[in-house]
Amino acid sequence: MELSNINLKNEIKGKYEEENKKFPARIGIMINNKDIKAIVAVYDDIENNKTKIIFGYIVDNIKEEIICKIEKDTKIAERINYLKKIMPDAKELFKIIKSIAFGNYMIDSFKRHRIEIELLKEEFYYWVYSNIYYGCLDKETFLTIIKIGNYILSKLTEDDLDEIIHNFIKKGLNKDPYFQLFV
Repeated sequence: MELSNINLKNEIKGKYEEENKKFPARIGIMINNKDIKAIVAVYDDIENNKTKIIFGYIVDNIKEEIICKIEKDTKIAERINYLKKIMPDAKELFKIIKSIAFGNYMIDSFKRHRIEIELLKEEFYYWVYSNIYYGCLDKETFLTIIKIGNYILSKLTEDDLDEIIHNFIKKGLNKDPYFQLFV
């Protein structure tokens, strides 16, 4: 395809490395005519005046895989099932948890494909939260919730999940009628 002829929504800029050369890369969302959403990575091969696709992942397939991974981790799954009983309307909390898992899945994929994105990991989690799971929290609140001590969460361990829940409740989001009625 001719250079920059691929239309991606909510683009993230980055760099792609191939044969010891770095090319400008873009990652974004593409929706086909059947409303199937995919995360697509492309790079601009300036020498040949072409935009080339690095990968494309169907969002719903990744979401399914994320749910399966969470369910396989029995401690995390038990904790989430317990939360669903005590906070049945805390859908935003579950969007945060899934966004981190989805974000980690994609970050691993970026590494495998030699892509460096121009966002910090936590900013990418927010990108996933707002563009894939359509979360309602603003960026500052989201980042405060996923901050654990002096670092930003990067894996979903049982202790880290407890911290996210604690931060979520501390912010009062488990009692906010907006999140209970409209998410």
